[in-house]
Order: sequence, then structure tokens, then C-alpha cells
Amino acid sequence: MALEIEAFGNTDIGLVRAGNEDYLLMDPEHHVYAVCDGMGGHQAGEVASLTAALTIQNAFGTHREHLHEDSRLSLGRTLPPSGDVLVKAVRLANRAIYNRALQDERKAGMGTTVAAVVFEHDLACIAHVGDSRVYRVSESGLTPLTVDHSWVAELERNQQMTAEEAGALVGRNVITRALGVREAVEVDCRLTRVAPGDRFLLCTDGLCGFATDDEIFEVVRSSGDSLQKAVQSLID
Repeated sequence: MALEIEAFGNTDIGLVRAGNEDYLLMDPEHHVYAVCDGMGGHQAGEVASLTAALTIQNAFGTHREHLHEDSRLSLGRTLPPSGDVLVKAVRLANRAIYNRALQDERKAGMGTTVAAVVFEHDLACIAHVGDSRVYRVSESGLTPLTVDHSWVAELERNQQMTAEEAGALVGRNVITRALGVREAVEVDCRLTRVAPGDRFLLCTDGLCGFATDDEIFEVVRSSGDSLQKAVQSLID
């Protein structure tokens, strides 16, 4: 049975920064979607996020069969073909960003988060690094499908601090894992079943670092079935 997916996305510079270091990948042909939030001076964050998105896109558009057959980038676990390619593509993106930074000292230390999902039959494979997120949207609320790789999230997981206390910290946006910062990166990956009518939300911390899950859900809920309205309302 062919997949039928309706998707809409957008990115916005916001009201604070002079440049937009986010990059959005939407590839309906291969059912793969991703958000990347770059970091680094001299516009290097933009380079990192664009490199990550294009690497993933090219992995599915040009190198899919070759990557699936190549075991060197495997996580060592069984994944559906599309999920296997996605994880390998994220790991290739990490190496591409890292090598590009080595070649240009102005881009030293650049990196990006990534939150990506690829759909195959009744499965969604999610791969992520950093603090960009993937949620499932249900009638009752948002269900996080990723766990932030951030200093604050680690404090919360280790029960050293409540979510309210962590949210008030200076430096709460410090992430502990990103693409391109080191030669190798650990990619978190999970599979989840997909049912007709399921909705997924991918976002950077420009949204989830500003609004609570309840606030995000209320905006999505009040937008009804219009994905375009939901996206614009979330940006607003």
C-alpha cells in the first residue's frame, strides 16, 4: 500500500538574530523530513545545517542502494532499509561537516543539530542529534519521540534538578551532542508504528525552547486540519 503523506514546513529568522541558521529538508518523494539548527560564527552554522540537510537528501536521492549495502556506517542493529539509510546519512553528515571545518579555520567548531524522520510502510524511523525534537501529535497532547542531548536534559534525567529549576538556568541551551563537532558522533534512533491519521511535528529549539509542550499542542489543536495554519501559528 502506497504511503500518502501530507506535509508542510517553514523556517523563520525570528526577532533576535541577524541570520537564520536553521535548515528544513522536505523530500516527499522518499518520505524523509528533517530540521537542522546550526551553530558557529562567520555564518558557519548556516553551512553546517545546510551540509547536513543536503547530505541526507543526497543519501536518499543518489546513494540509497550503495549506503544500504555498506555495513561500515551501521549502528549494529536491524532497521528497515529507509531507516538504515537515514542513520548512515546522519553519520556521513557529521563527517562532512567535521572535514569542512578542518579545511577552513573560520568554520572551526561549527556544528548543527538534526531531527529527522523517514516513513516506510507502517513504520517511522527517527534519528536525532542535539536538542531539535520530534513529537507525535495525538488528540490529548504531544508525545516526545526524542530526548534532548543538552546539559539541562541530563540534569533532569539524573534527577539533579526539576524541569522548572532547569528552565531558569543561565546556559540552559548548551547542547552536549551535535553533528560536526567531533570526527564521530552517537546517533539516537528509534522506530515507531504509524497509523492512518497520525501527525508528527519536527522543530528546533526556536520553538520548543520558547514554548511549553502544552502551549505548542494548543496551537496545533486550534489549527484544526490545516497544516499550513498550524506551522504559521507556531512561528507567530
